[in-house]
Amino acid sequence: MTVEEEDPAGNCCPRVMAVKSSPLMESVTLSHEKEVLNQLTRCPEVVAFYDDEVSVEVDGRRLYNVFSEYLPGGSFSELYRGEPMAEDDMRRYAASMMQGLRRVQEEGCVHCDLKPQNMLIAGPGRTKIADFGLAKRAGAQGSGSGRAGFLRGTLLYMAPEFVEKSEYEPLSDVWSLGCVVSKMATGMPAWQYGGWATTSAAAPLLLHIDSDEEFLELSEEGRDFLGRCFVRKPSERLTVEMLLGHRFMAATAAAATEASMSDGEDDGHSKEGN
Repeated sequence: MTVEEEDPAGNCCPRVMAVKSSPLMESVTLSHEKEVLNQLTRCPEVVAFYDDEVSVEVDGRRLYNVFSEYLPGGSFSELYRGEPMAEDDMRRYAASMMQGLRRVQEEGCVHCDLKPQNMLIAGPGRTKIADFGLAKRAGAQGSGSGRAGFLRGTLLYMAPEFVEKSEYEPLSDVWSLGCVVSKMATGMPAWQYGGWATTSAAAPLLLHIDSDEEFLELSEEGRDFLGRCFVRKPSERLTVEMLLGHRFMAATAAAATEASMSDGEDDGHSKEGN
């Protein structure tokens, strides 16, 4: 939802903002998202947080509202609409996503729900990460949103260590990133739901789609990049920093870094008061 407000005093908030609302008594996750966004104020690849408030509706309901940056391009899932993306475009958008994820991790956060719907289009080849309601601090137990015991994230983008052991750390976001890039390449999810694993009543079984068939149009470097994201043991998976230096990404990532630095002053985070 978006709102447009008059700003006669010249406050820091723009006239058009995105707003998320939740009943006040059920606002733990939204309040947690606000706290995370506040910590990431200086990350230009993350949607900017502007303000929050409690409102009273005409029917007496009390709502908790969070106001953040509005990006008219919508989510990344709306950009390619399930069709394979040209490899050069893939590189540019993936580089922007990784720049954002690197900054998030530098602030000690794990997103826990990376997927196309949570990547917003900030311009040609540029994205911003949104929806931090399930995020946690790296190394912390449970969910920062207070929903301990709940399955965190979206099934087809979940890292195996979380599905199997409820462990979610920065390298788990790398797995999810690989799922997003894979969907860019094929227009289809990298995994399919295979029912419930026999070893645990709570562990869903994910089956990998035949990469030889699905990635025929992807370069050898691109297939190797995805293979590095989809290493099952987190300790053997490449970090975001390493992936930015992968031969599939290196030149594009360097250009994305330069663009991010030059665009910072015009970014939604440059508003005074953030």
